[in-house]
Formats: sequence, C-alpha cells, structure tokens
Amino acid sequence: MLVAGEPSGDYLGGRLMSALQEDSPQGISFYGVGGGFMAAQGLNSLFSIQEISVNGLQEVITRIPHLLRHIKQVADFAIEKKPDLLVIIDSPDFTHRVARRVRRLAPEIPIVNYVPPTVWLWRKGRARRMRKYVDLILSLLPFEPRVFEQEKGPPCIYTGHPAVEVYMNGDQERGRGFRQKYNISDNETILLLAPGSRYNEIQRLNSVFERTLSLLSQRYPRLRPVVLATVSVEPQVRDLVSRWSVPHVLVIENSEQVDLFRASNVALAASGTISLELALANVPTVIAYTAGVLTGVIVHSLHGTGFLNLEYASLVNIALQRKIVPEHLAIRLNPKKISQSVLKLLTDDNKRNVVFQGFADFQKLMSVTGSSPTQKAAGEIMGLLREKSKRTDLSV
Repeated sequence: MLVAGEPSGDYLGGRLMSALQEDSPQGISFYGVGGGFMAAQGLNSLFSIQEISVNGLQEVITRIPHLLRHIKQVADFAIEKKPDLLVIIDSPDFTHRVARRVRRLAPEIPIVNYVPPTVWLWRKGRARRMRKYVDLILSLLPFEPRVFEQEKGPPCIYTGHPAVEVYMNGDQERGRGFRQKYNISDNETILLLAPGSRYNEIQRLNSVFERTLSLLSQRYPRLRPVVLATVSVEPQVRDLVSRWSVPHVLVIENSEQVDLFRASNVALAASGTISLELALANVPTVIAYTAGVLTGVIVHSLHGTGFLNLEYASLVNIALQRKIVPEHLAIRLNPKKISQSVLKLLTDDNKRNVVFQGFADFQKLMSVTGSSPTQKAAGEIMGLLREKSKRTDLSV
C-alpha cells in the first residue's frame, strides 16, 4: 500500500511502483492514495489526491475536519486490508498521521517513509518520535541520513533523487527541438516561470509573477516567457495566465518539461522540488515564495528560536550550505527586486559562473553509483518484503 498526499509524491510513487514491478517476478498488487502517475501503474486511489493537497498553516487549519476524516479512512483501509508493507510518501502532516494510527492498531505492518519530513529545517524532535511508527526511511537528499542518526530517528538510507536520472547529462538536442517547435530563435532568451503545484500557492504568486514578467519584458525585449503548469492544476493555471499582458507559451509538466529545461536560459520558480530539478539541469534560477499571512507571522516569530532552522529555503542552498540560488521569501513580495535578481542572472557573467560552479558541486553531492535512485529505493523495499516473508515462513 502506498499513500501520497501531493503531485510530487504521486510522481515519485508512480516511478517507485514501476521499479517495484520490475524487481518482483511474481508481481505486486498496489492500493492506497495517489494521482495520475500512480494510477498509470495500476493504483485505484481511495479518493482524488487534490482533496488532501494543501499547504500553509492557514489552508490546513480551515480543512482540519476534512483531512482528519481522510486520515482515518486511509488508516482504517490499511488496517482492514493488512498489506505486506505500507509506504508513506512525503506530505508528513497527512501521511504520518496515517502511519501512527496503522502502527497503533496493526503493528505487524512494516512502514517505510519515502521522502521524510524536513527535520533538518524545523521540529528536529520529530526524528526521534518517528522511531515508534517508521521502520525505514528512504531519503532523496544526501545529508538526511546523518541528521536522522544525530537525532536518533529511524534507520535512514540515501537512495538518491529520481530527478538525477531525468536531468543530469541530458541531451541538449531536446532544447533545440523545443525552440523549433515554438518558433523561438537561438538569440531569444527563454524565461521559465514555474508558479507551483498547488492552486493556493499559485494564486498567491500569480500577480507577483505577472508584474515581474512585465518589468522584465520592458528591460529585456528578447525575452520569451514559458509557463510550466503541473497536470493537476493546468486548467486553473491556464485561466490565470490567460489574463497576463505579456505573451507567453504554456507547457504542461512532464510532457515537455525536460525539453523546456534544456532550452531555458533562466527560471523564476516557486520554492520546492523544482529548484533541485533546475539545478540538476543547469538552469540559473530565482526562487520566489509567499506564504499566507498566518503562516508568515508564525514563521517570522519562530525564526531564531531553535524550533525553526530557516537559513535557506532552496534545497540547493540548504544542501551546499551557501547561497547559490537567489531567494525572495516574504508575505508580500517585491516584483521589482525579483526582476533585478533575474536580470543579474541574465547579464552578469561572474554571477552566472558562480551559479554554474555551485550547480556542479550540488550535482556531485546528489550523484549516486550503480543502480538508479528509484531502483535503489525499490531494492530496499523488496529487501524488507523478503525479510518479512522469511519470518512468516519460519513462524509457520
């Protein structure tokens, strides 16, 4: 059984399911919660993943009764079905509550956490508490095993990020093909705009991205904007950006995403996994993120208390412990300052060289040897399943 709570987890879950099937000659039956990618691998989700894909304290608080009902529904389903193994994928506010209930009422079910919570960012005490209900953590970031060991959390293995498979050492011809398809010449500059994967964050960033783009187009006439939308919110993004004053191209995530990354000169993106993907693809990026008012006030009040360790927001900066990717994080963002950051990445060769060197260091840190990251994760899960099967045979 697999449980994902948002689009990025659905993508990872779909890849993991495919690798598990390849590693299991007798075949595997899947059930749980996921989206389109997991459905393509044979998962019949208990409900739409959009029902639980929320972020920000304000949004979570307003939907607490709804989320609690789904947590109980998923946990009780697992308790009834008794899967050989439960994999919870990211979205800890949802998936870990499911896992705790399952462990309490069906302790015999092994539980694997694929993509653990960011205990290195805030609430380190979660790591120790996870020992009660998580048997193994599969990490996408190379520094996480050390953190979980220091904080006395469950065993944690770095299997690598699947984005390494997709974006590192890619075919540059795909970028040229993208430009040809959309009639973008070599002397035009592609600005990739990635406003996020959740509708509430996209709404918050929409006017900021639009005003930033307007300022950039005045200063940099050779700019060709391309908006990247995730499949789950494509209709909403299409509606929002259709009102923008600057002409642009809209691309749907994972259909032409790799081609777009290869073609792009610079990016403006919401904070999240995409900053990691863009770094692996060598696209200089500016991060912009605005939280809801309640979230922003609480984060500001906790900063520097030890409860929250927020020196950087971009995964690239966090992994390297230095600022490679420019970050703009506030309740109210300033489009003028954001546009200046983007322009600097376009026009300042020294700045671009520093960014590319930082990306090279990050790619070295993220690299894995032998099997692909997804295959490594699948191998660890299959190992747990085989161990459980041996124990069952011995008890019989």
